[in-house]
Amino acid sequence: MKREALSRQALARHEAGHVVALAALGGLGGFSWRRHSRYELAHVAEPQVAVEAWDESAARDQMIARRAVVALAGGAAEGHAILSETGPTNDPAVIHAWTGSVDFELAHEWLTLQRYDGSQPAILADIVRLFGEVSAFLARPTQQYALAIVAGRMIALLDGADHAGQTELVLPAAPLIEGLVLDPAPQFVLRETIQAAGGRRMT
Repeated sequence: MKREALSRQALARHEAGHVVALAALGGLGGFSWRRHSRYELAHVAEPQVAVEAWDESAARDQMIARRAVVALAGGAAEGHAILSETGPTNDPAVIHAWTGSVDFELAHEWLTLQRYDGSQPAILADIVRLFGEVSAFLARPTQQYALAIVAGRMIALLDGADHAGQTELVLPAAPLIEGLVLDPAPQFVLRETIQAAGGRRMT
């Protein structure tokens, strides 16, 4: 989710990160947008599907990692230009600034669900690592091309809504990435927030 008062380009780039990450991970839901008097609000939603094997730790942890990555992907896409100059960041405050409070807190909430290690340092360590991994994935040329196309399609939709006098859109996200090819997504996993019995960390 992105709230943007100044730049439609930044909003579109951010939401394109969510779309590309979701598409690479095998699922797309909806795209919604609303223009208020002083800002625009956009959101890319995952499809609403039943969670299978929630009681199986491996399946649950994989799903939690995926959800956290999708939440962080908007900030990773938006921060690409800075990351390409400075390199990866290990500062959660920087990641929070790029992702925005809603997406950062969503990733944080997902990472608390596995219940193995609720410590703040462990949760932030997983956030930093997963943000770096999705940033590296989105930085590849194939994804950079897709991000530019998806963002352009979003801007065209929003400009069209402006011309039609619309202040709200709700539509499927799949057409935004139609016809584009992505690299296979890496296997995103939890590490720091998972502990085996007796405190031994799983890798």
